[in-house]
Amino acid sequence: MTELASLANCQGWLSIDSDNYDSGILAYVQKPGVWKLALLQEANDEINEKLLPELALVAKSKQVVSFPAHHGGRHAEPIQHDTLFTCPAVMGLYKLESNARKLRPCQSCTFCLP
Repeated sequence: MTELASLANCQGWLSIDSDNYDSGILAYVQKPGVWKLALLQEANDEINEKLLPELALVAKSKQVVSFPAHHGGRHAEPIQHDTLFTCPAVMGLYKLESNARKLRPCQSCTFCLP
C-alpha cells in the first residue's frame, strides 16, 4: 500500500480512531510525506485527553481531516484543534446534488483529493 500511496497521482489515507490510533501513527511517521491522516472523531474524552496532544507532535496545522461520527442521526460536536480540518461535507456545508453537471461535495472542497 505504501508503494501505491507514494505514486504522484495517488494519495494514501490512514484512518485513525481510539482503536487503531497507535498503528496508524506508527505507519504515518515511518513514511513521512507518503500518508495522510483521517480521524474518525468519537464523542469521548479519550480523544481530547490522549490522542490529540500526541497527534500534535507528528502532524502540522490543519493537516488531519476529521470526520465527526454519527450518533442517532446527528454528528458528534466537532473537536476544535490546530491539527484538525473538519470535513465540511460531513457537516452539511456542501450538499449532494442530483444534477450530474454540478460538483459533488468532495469535488467542491478538494481537501482530500490529489
